[in-house]
Amino acid sequence: MTNPQLITQFIINSPMNYLNCEITPWGRMFSDDANKESYMSNYAVITKNINIERSIEEIEAFYQPKNILPKIFILPDSLPLEQLRPLFLQNGYSLREFKESLMILENPILHGRIKDCVIRQITNPLTDAEYALCIEQDNNQTYGVNMINRQLAANSTVFCAYNDTGIPVCMALAEVYQGAVYISDVYTTPPARGQGYASAVIEAVKKAFPEFLLFLYASSDIAIRIYNRAGFIGRAENHCWAVKGSLPAWCME
Repeated sequence: MTNPQLITQFIINSPMNYLNCEITPWGRMFSDDANKESYMSNYAVITKNINIERSIEEIEAFYQPKNILPKIFILPDSLPLEQLRPLFLQNGYSLREFKESLMILENPILHGRIKDCVIRQITNPLTDAEYALCIEQDNNQTYGVNMINRQLAANSTVFCAYNDTGIPVCMALAEVYQGAVYISDVYTTPPARGQGYASAVIEAVKKAFPEFLLFLYASSDIAIRIYNRAGFIGRAENHCWAVKGSLPAWCME
């Protein structure tokens, strides 16, 4: 299987391991009733041109009784956005189009940039200082850590780096499906940035999965430069959220 095929299969299938998923004739709907604020836990994907207007009605009928904002994500197996756009707008959806760089690890990390520190692999739900580190990146909101804990229960791993006093200062989630590893939730506390902790975490992920394709997404020029230095090569991709009503704050970031 080629790298693009591996990544596409990952994106389609991996969320089924930790989210509730309803397969329909026209696509699929993901949900987590215990984590309604997590936009990456609650979304639909339209993959087939089977009465799209009716598909949108089914999406709203599925999410609204759960008190979850209806959202549709454009993914590699979705119908093209240009085909969906008129129906989204007709049905009161706002669109958030954005670019991300899909980055694949292809080159070795420069060892001079790797912090010599303790790295731990965590497979149980996050607690204590590691839990606090995780919610720090979400401005002390818990929707992100709730999702990560579900992913950990589905055999993902958090790699955590510690400073000289034993405090966790950097983390990343490694989510595995078939021959691919998706690295997400990469976060370093502000005082520890620029010291090589993130490179140490990525190097640890690489050593843990030596035969796997490692990939991630970066949305800012700064992040792209950091990952380039860590050995990732990227290409820009267009993405879009369609959200019922006006765009929420998370969609404007």
